Amino acid sequence: MENIIIVYHYVRDKTNFKAFTTSQFREQVSYLSKNYRIIGLSELIEQKPRDKTCVITFDDGIKDGFTNALPILEEHNAKATFFIPGGILTEKKVLNAQKRHLLLAKLGTEKFVEEFNSSAESIFRVREESKKQGYQFDDALTSNLKYMLDNMDNPETVLTKIFGKYFNEEEEFEKIYLNKQEMKKMQGRNMEFGCHGYNHIWLGKLYFKDMKSDIEKGLAVFQENFPDQIKTISYPFGSYSPLTVRLAKELGFKAGLTIEKRINENTENMLELGRFDCVDILKKYSN
Repeated sequence: MENIIIVYHYVRDKTNFKAFTTSQFREQVSYLSKNYRIIGLSELIEQKPRDKTCVITFDDGIKDGFTNALPILEEHNAKATFFIPGGILTEKKVLNAQKRHLLLAKLGTEKFVEEFNSSAESIFRVREESKKQGYQFDDALTSNLKYMLDNMDNPETVLTKIFGKYFNEEEEFEKIYLNKQEMKKMQGRNMEFGCHGYNHIWLGKLYFKDMKSDIEKGLAVFQENFPDQIKTISYPFGSYSPLTVRLAKELGFKAGLTIEKRINENTENMLELGRFDCVDILKKYSN
């Protein structure tokens, strides 16, 4: 078995987001289709193929998957698996991850930091410090901002305050996330879906009861909307712990996706599958 899994988020042109352009995505899918057999995650789970395979995944339920990625996938007769946070199917609230993406795109890091520091407690204020580990695609200031947002007790309070100054949340929700009709069309066109928790939070940092609550809530919404799909989970931010894996197994998940950069060579740890960022693959085939 020689399998790679790749994660994408945004595929769009003319944007301030950190995104793949449609031409970059098309080139990458073309490269992958020539060097691997692109399969759905369900085939990896059920058939455990021995040849060189690739699973394409998208996290966060972003609308780009339908508007921009789907036509390109179909050009190459390629499947993909889309991991959906349960919250976007039940509430019209922009998740914290997308709030910060939207704010960074609109304000830039320096202005966002200024807004953040005026609202956050002094201990969490962003300072000029060295780059934080775990934010490989960000500069030092952006990594420090994200680190604070990821580690303060209640980032939603600060984010919601800043976000409300610049955006109409309901309008942005409709623009950024897939809706149920689009997901249904995607299923009809051979795409697969998986669970991405409920609130898109760092599961590995939570107390067990809170982690359990988020995963169970996300799973309940997933099964209600995708009753025919195999139970798979992508751990938000790649954050999980041994207890997360135990719980995922207990709840009947057949696969769990991390962001640990490695080739999957066996089926022994299906709840801890390695996964590469799309930028890693871009660098590989550009060299």
